[in-house]
Amino acid sequence: MPFLTQGKTNWKFIGIMVVLAVIAGGGILGWGTLGDYLLLKRCDRIQDQEKKDHCYLDVAPEIGDPSICDKIENQSPKDLCYMRVAQQEQSLSICDKIRGQGDKTFCYYSVVKAEQDPLVCDKIEDQYYKNYCYYVIAKTKQDPSICDKIDNQDKKDHCYSIVAQTKQDP
Repeated sequence: MPFLTQGKTNWKFIGIMVVLAVIAGGGILGWGTLGDYLLLKRCDRIQDQEKKDHCYLDVAPEIGDPSICDKIENQSPKDLCYMRVAQQEQSLSICDKIRGQGDKTFCYYSVVKAEQDPLVCDKIEDQYYKNYCYYVIAKTKQDPSICDKIDNQDKKDHCYSIVAQTKQDP
């Protein structure tokens, strides 16, 4: 069937081509959403709860959706799921969902490495780890003013010293 027949446009042919282009384009552009949906449905069909939890644990960071972690029944893998998604998305608010204090602290550390924001350290409850968080950021940013937030004088002095060495400043 020729596109042009005796100077007339074949509208049926053009219509079919437009529909095929829309379907193909939608399939390519919508693949991430469809693929994510299929991964999630695969997990939903698993009968064994432990295996289902591990499936969600794998899928949530891949998709970048912390709400998938809510489907995990056991708290330990649920916390790990939130941590992985928070690391993937570099989101402190996701770290806040973690119940275990040790896992939450580790999550903050993971995100702070990317953000380099000392305000992240303020969220850490354990003073030892909070001080260490300030130290890491001060050293990385070569900013001695961040050392001021450390509450232990010996550690604060060590922080100033390391920042000065890093900056090659006497």
